[in-house]
Amino acid sequence: MPEALMEVKDLKVHFPVQDGWARRDGRVVRAVDGISLRLYAGEVLAVVGESGCGKTTLGRTVAGLASPTSGTITFRGRDLQQLSTADRKVFRRQVQMVFQDPYDSMNPRKSAFQMIAQPLSINGIVPKSKLVDEVLRLFDNVGLSPGRAYLERTRHQLSGGERQRLSIARSISVNPSIIVADEPVSALDISIQGQILGLMRKLQMDSGISYLFISHDLAVVRSLADRVMIVYLGQIAEEGSTDDVFTNPRHPYTLALLAAHPIPDPKLSRKRIKLILTGDVPSPIDPPAGCRFHTRCPIAEGICSSKAPAMKSFADGHQVACHFADQIESKSKQIAAAAALDH
Repeated sequence: MPEALMEVKDLKVHFPVQDGWARRDGRVVRAVDGISLRLYAGEVLAVVGESGCGKTTLGRTVAGLASPTSGTITFRGRDLQQLSTADRKVFRRQVQMVFQDPYDSMNPRKSAFQMIAQPLSINGIVPKSKLVDEVLRLFDNVGLSPGRAYLERTRHQLSGGERQRLSIARSISVNPSIIVADEPVSALDISIQGQILGLMRKLQMDSGISYLFISHDLAVVRSLADRVMIVYLGQIAEEGSTDDVFTNPRHPYTLALLAAHPIPDPKLSRKRIKLILTGDVPSPIDPPAGCRFHTRCPIAEGICSSKAPAMKSFADGHQVACHFADQIESKSKQIAAAAALDH
């Protein structure tokens, strides 16, 4: 395998729980609780999970916007916690973020031109005399055309799709190596989603940008990602190539996520193993002992509540944290058949 562009080892991000306005009671929210990953140059790694699973906190921490409680993050072989002020400035230029809501990430007092020109000026990418030309070039790259019509527009004068395009233009203006994209199309209409995803794929092909793509939408993930990491309650449940995870899932949580995603082909839909979850996601303040998924898992047994599963490796880098990963198909079929008889 080539050397990873970014590597995360046993990352934990915990937040203290506040009782009232200021008192802290000693408890913590385990937003990210022992995640390790590698992101290679030019690839798209998708992080998938329910709301509250820790995927946004993971993205913000990788981008340097949140501080880790423990663990290490290395970029091009260098530990982020040991970077000098000058090196940290270089890192912030190399790792950019596209937020879920572009409206809230934009200064209401700045024009579209100012939003793009500012990072260009701060990083000395082009001289002042070339700023307008460079901004227009970036507008053209992200499909804001004709560019001059957008120069003086503010965020409230742009549609949702235009704001997200502007957000992407801002992120690529400093020539980053990695873009952390946090639900970048979840608030957009389906037709606009396709345009933004096509734009992101084009930028990846043209510039070799790597994406840490955070999403809960499996259809979006399958169309864009090279690898998928399924996260549950701050920990990795399953990881592997997109094709392998979608066609050969080995964790019951992955099976349940896929079962909730409709397939337009009735023949394929009938062949899919359908696992339906019950109950709510446990609190990250007090996660269950053993496997964190066992309180909702339809195939759980006694060992699941007493012992945390080790990560099991299968072919082609497919990894699964489940005691029954090698028996998942037979066990899931039994549960699905029993459920069908009950109905």
